[in-house]
Amino acid sequence: MKRILLTIFIFFSINTFSQTYFPFPDSTGTWKQFTIQSFGPGQEETTPHILFMNGDTTINGKNYTKIYKYSCPTLSNAISLPGSFSFCQIDTLNSQYYGGLRETNKQIYFIPDSLIQNEFCYNSIFPDPPSYNQELLLYNFNKTIGDTILYSYLDSSYIYIYDIDSILIDNSYRKQYHYYYTNNGSMSCYPNSQNYVEGLGDINNGLFSILMIYFESSYYFGCYQDNQISYVNYYNVTNCETVSTNNKEVIELIEIYPNPAKEKLNIRLDNYKNSKLEIYDILGNRLFTFLPTNNDNWIDISILKTGIYILKIIDKKGDSISKRINII
Repeated sequence: MKRILLTIFIFFSINTFSQTYFPFPDSTGTWKQFTIQSFGPGQEETTPHILFMNGDTTINGKNYTKIYKYSCPTLSNAISLPGSFSFCQIDTLNSQYYGGLRETNKQIYFIPDSLIQNEFCYNSIFPDPPSYNQELLLYNFNKTIGDTILYSYLDSSYIYIYDIDSILIDNSYRKQYHYYYTNNGSMSCYPNSQNYVEGLGDINNGLFSILMIYFESSYYFGCYQDNQISYVNYYNVTNCETVSTNNKEVIELIEIYPNPAKEKLNIRLDNYKNSKLEIYDILGNRLFTFLPTNNDNWIDISILKTGIYILKIIDKKGDSISKRINII
């Protein structure tokens, strides 16, 4: 009798998991990702990016959530997976509108802005930048094992769902779809991870993995955060907390010189009271913290080796911005 009850309990538990659907965010989602571009043996550039939601828009009578992109300073010859994202925070004043995202009937659609379409897949036979002027299907969460999803705008490339399992995210199990990708040989895109998760998208190659150009570049998902959950994929990605920097007055009243610098660095802050300065190496390790005592602050950097560092400025409200400094 106990065995029968246990079997019934397990059946209903599994059935409950399968019926719980986690929709995409529509207001507060933030994806932290990074691009690695190779120029030869031992020559790489790693660029962290933040994709975030900010506001709504109406296009052709349909409501979309606006997606913006902010690119943090590029790190030369960094390790393949940058450790800390603490130096990379949202700067809304210098972010670029990326496009509109919406969900309908468990399908996720994206309509890209015309200014950023050169980042997306193109026909390698006629290698002109794409002109996607219609909404594009990113994910379909209605499918089951054995189904295919056609991407007509990618030269009719398609994916085949060969498995569906679950992944634990913040104490809840979400469906994870595994697929094979097939193209007709004329597209420049071929995602490496080939899976996606309810409410998050691709948790290996990033939110727009199905669209990106992979020639001499690799894309990685670092972490995700909204007002309910946070999720980190890679084991050595840390400090994924997102702080939005949108205080124009604070940003404009910062001056750093000389840059490149050799022994001393001057940082001028008009609003210096209760602020804090931090310097990080390219791996995200915090090297030291400095509390400014006046408007002009000279910092001794003679102990730092030649290379690229990140200066993080945190104001009294907790907002922060990051600046790249070069030590010669």
